[in-house]
Amino acid sequence: MPSRTNTISRRRPFVTLPRGLPILEARVVLSRPLYDVWEEYWDDTDYRPPSSAAVPSRGFKILVARNKNGDYIGDPSNAKYLCDAKGIAPVISKPGNSVCSIGYSEKDGKWYGWSHRALYGFRPGDVVAEGDCHADAIPPGTVARDITGARQFAEAFAESVS
Repeated sequence: MPSRTNTISRRRPFVTLPRGLPILEARVVLSRPLYDVWEEYWDDTDYRPPSSAAVPSRGFKILVARNKNGDYIGDPSNAKYLCDAKGIAPVISKPGNSVCSIGYSEKDGKWYGWSHRALYGFRPGDVVAEGDCHADAIPPGTVARDITGARQFAEAFAESVS
């Protein structure tokens, strides 16, 4: 039986891709209702150590999941969990962000916020309690009066755990 350490080290949840690497080629290899899995070829020529300059680089291939707008969700297993299992439609929380960190689930009527550390869902009627992760951004005692308020809670939560 493998040890817990070995099991954990094999999976790297919510991997974020490096910024600035040009994509040489990309194609959809799997289309799901809330996301697509892309096979992308990234050019790493400018980021390789000088000792490897003599070896021609074709970059590297990676499978990534993107929402239907093309925004990065994570690796395909993350998207499968968030979208297929939880029913969450991932979106970016603010213009200028490059990774989806919130999303709405019609399955349970909640707005979710997440990072590589945590995932939590909010619905109208939820109240911020003292000590909650998002209590720094939203004062304790604040009630999510509607679905818009629940989204604000999810945004604050995602920011606090990122």
